[in-house]
Amino acid sequence: MQTTSNPIRPPTAARARWPWMEICALLSVAQIVIAGYRFGVANQAIQIPLLKHLIDPTLYPRDPLIGTLAQVVPWKRLEVLIEAAQALGDEEKAHFVVAGADLFGEHRGYAVQLKALCARSGLSDRVHWLGWREDGAGILAALTAYLHTADAEPLGRAILEAMAVGTPCVAPAACGPAEIIRHGDTGLLYEPGNGADAARALRRVIHDPAFAEHLRLAARRDFQERFMAERMAAEIADVYRALVVE
Repeated sequence: MQTTSNPIRPPTAARARWPWMEICALLSVAQIVIAGYRFGVANQAIQIPLLKHLIDPTLYPRDPLIGTLAQVVPWKRLEVLIEAAQALGDEEKAHFVVAGADLFGEHRGYAVQLKALCARSGLSDRVHWLGWREDGAGILAALTAYLHTADAEPLGRAILEAMAVGTPCVAPAACGPAEIIRHGDTGLLYEPGNGADAARALRRVIHDPAFAEHLRLAARRDFQERFMAERMAAEIADVYRALVVE
């Protein structure tokens, strides 16, 4: 598995005194904290059947449910999700959900291309397009695993949201996701743009319940230790103090 450099992050010397990822995280951490407490483990049993029945009543409770929250735009690389679904194959009986839309209507052709790819791959009955949703935290809590596909993001807010509700995360080993996730401990990383590699990671989560539980617990603990609002605010204050001194 190879990692790629992040063209958005500042040089290494600057990163040593500028918590780049944490600064980005502060912008959205309040929403994530709320989601983590509102949709915790106790609520998960309620959310799962609701979401699966929206797709197909025959899914619950056996079939794995993989999903992503993202704008349906080219830089989110959602074709990787389709490739992962194809690589998993019919034997897993996994279903995939995409919650999101082209918010500004600038890439309508992309959704058409994605659905055509699903049809050509024989996946139209296993990849479900939910459109724009207001219940993102509930959807995340219902998933067997969260699959992040964008590989050029400075953060990856949905990964933090999934960690907050205790959903195992599978993400590309690049940019923000590679800084958030500790591979094999708080989530799994795959080669960016490689749907087959993403499928291998998903298969591990699906077939190893003990490992999946470890990911759930470790991710929630890591979120609470590293990304709570109080810590983010303190680190931002440290940055400002350092800049004033310089």
